[in-house]
Amino acid sequence: MWWTNDSTLPGFILVGFSDRPQLELVLFGIIFFLYLMTLLGNTTIILVSLLDSKLHTPMYFFLSHLSFLDLCFTSSIVPQLLVNLGGSDKSITYGGCVVQLYVSLALGSTECVLLAVMSYDRYIAVCRPLHYAFAMRPGLCHILASVAWLSGVATTLIQSTLTLQLPFCGHRQVDHFFCEVPVLIKLACVDTTFNQAELFVASVLFLVVPLSLILISYWRIALAVLKIKSAIGRHKAFGTCSSHLMVVIIFYGTIIFMYLQPVKSRSKDQGKFVSLFYTVMTPILNPLIYTLRNKEVKAALKKILGGTLTYILSHLTLYNMSSFYCNSLWEHTLHMGMARSTNETRLTGFVLLGFSDYPQLRKVLFVVILILYLLTIFGNTTIILVSRLESKLHTPMYFFLFHLSFLDICFTSSVIPQLLVNLWDPMKNITYGGCVVQLYVSLALGSTECVLLAVMSYDRYIAICRPLHYTVIMHPHLCMALASLAWLSGVVTTLVQSTLTLQLPFCGHHQVDHFICEVPVLIKLACVDTTFNEAELFVASIIFLIVPVSIILVSYGYIAQAVLRIKSASGRKKAFGTCSSHLMVVIIFYGTIIFMYLQPAKSRSKDQGKFVSLFYTVVTPMLNPLIYTLRNKEVKWALRKVLGKILGIKFT
Repeated sequence: MWWTNDSTLPGFILVGFSDRPQLELVLFGIIFFLYLMTLLGNTTIILVSLLDSKLHTPMYFFLSHLSFLDLCFTSSIVPQLLVNLGGSDKSITYGGCVVQLYVSLALGSTECVLLAVMSYDRYIAVCRPLHYAFAMRPGLCHILASVAWLSGVATTLIQSTLTLQLPFCGHRQVDHFFCEVPVLIKLACVDTTFNQAELFVASVLFLVVPLSLILISYWRIALAVLKIKSAIGRHKAFGTCSSHLMVVIIFYGTIIFMYLQPVKSRSKDQGKFVSLFYTVMTPILNPLIYTLRNKEVKAALKKILGGTLTYILSHLTLYNMSSFYCNSLWEHTLHMGMARSTNETRLTGFVLLGFSDYPQLRKVLFVVILILYLLTIFGNTTIILVSRLESKLHTPMYFFLFHLSFLDICFTSSVIPQLLVNLWDPMKNITYGGCVVQLYVSLALGSTECVLLAVMSYDRYIAICRPLHYTVIMHPHLCMALASLAWLSGVVTTLVQSTLTLQLPFCGHHQVDHFICEVPVLIKLACVDTTFNEAELFVASIIFLIVPVSIILVSYGYIAQAVLRIKSASGRKKAFGTCSSHLMVVIIFYGTIIFMYLQPAKSRSKDQGKFVSLFYTVVTPMLNPLIYTLRNKEVKWALRKVLGKILGIKFT
């Protein structure tokens, strides 16, 4: 029977939500966002549980396993779902379906058992608090976690193998968005009574039995809590269990609906949406429930974000990145007589004065910058999604535009959140580690953008001056190489410039008259001769500002000559239109950043520097998506097409 199953070679077609094409792009955006939040939230739970010693308890030991399970479970399903929602090809290889079936079932079954184990942990904590440390000792916790994992592996080896032995007789269309036992049983072309019975027994073992244990545990917990005379005590006891109970209700409620119905009576639409809930929604809700409703986790998060993590990060960043330069720079400072065993600024951090001398502007700036930041995230994310989803935009120009939009999102996110905090908070402090990270990251991304804009001008030069050779010259490998060059050059310059700047002694000067940790303002803060650093900054500015601008001007000189040779007025307009958006970005970006970086440090006006930096760190990244959409017919057409699919409207 196994060898006659012709579905093993061509694979399957996951129909998913293809019968609702107007929903596919909407679902893509929602699920992609939820998946990212799932990864972030569950990774945070794992890190917090490991880093904070107060959370080294059985409850958070099991919670770490639950978060790791959710990370793996969603990653076994959601990436394939996103590929199918974003493209017209809904196929999955037979091997891919097999892997998805085995892995997702193993992890889902493990979670069923693990939630029962967690309810037992809460029962012991509330009903037998004096015996808790002994009853839930580390050895037993490891055994219970192992039982959960092994039971998941055992059930998938049995259920998945039995399901894959069924002949499908050429039936390849799976009316679902992932390979799951119930839908594959429904696809079989033989009597599946045995498989349905086996599925029912497994569902009872992994759903009804754990749920019964959970209900018994919480019944005993409720009885114990009601005996507590203190209202505060009852509230605290219920609080330790409420988050786990919410997870149980959400998880079991949806999965029981899916697995404890007879196969033939399942509605395909209900099955899809219910499965979507427990494969996508539940994993994102777990970290939210365990953080928003749990004081211990919130306290640990505040502690880590407030000090521990930034302290570790600052030392890792500083000492790892500067190891190559340490010996020579140490000898240099010894020779100058300014060597110190510790720089007190590294301990106390900095005060970013920002716009504190304009108190009347602070709240106005907060609102304006917050709006611009949200527009930046929305606009650049739109450019990224449109350039990926629309096949007509899979060209070198939009490949580089994709990188530019991603750069702008990262660059603004390295600067603006701290700026918003400082505009609202009268303290305006930034830790030394935070300043180090901001300096390295923002300089790397800014330098990368300088090179990337030059690369984009070269792309426009080839497109207009050598159109017949465009596809040959700007082939995918060259585009990847040019993008990689831009990113690597940014990394190299920040390793050199930032490290040299951070080696300067500040002699207790920790008030930075700026809103960002940037090379020019930190050089100005130093209490020694900074001629070498200013010279190095000048050379770097020539390489990353003047050289790219020169390449851009030369490219556009050739473009202008080529365009003027075009006899047709409409042809000239079209040719200029493809370049005008890029030229506007160049003027805005380089005009402001050259003003900041190519002045001697001592001659800079603090007010001018702040407002100019505000322009290229906040305004320019927001303008890029507007320029590339409002002045670009291809992007506007792609946006209309995408929105038309979402809204079910055909734009003319």
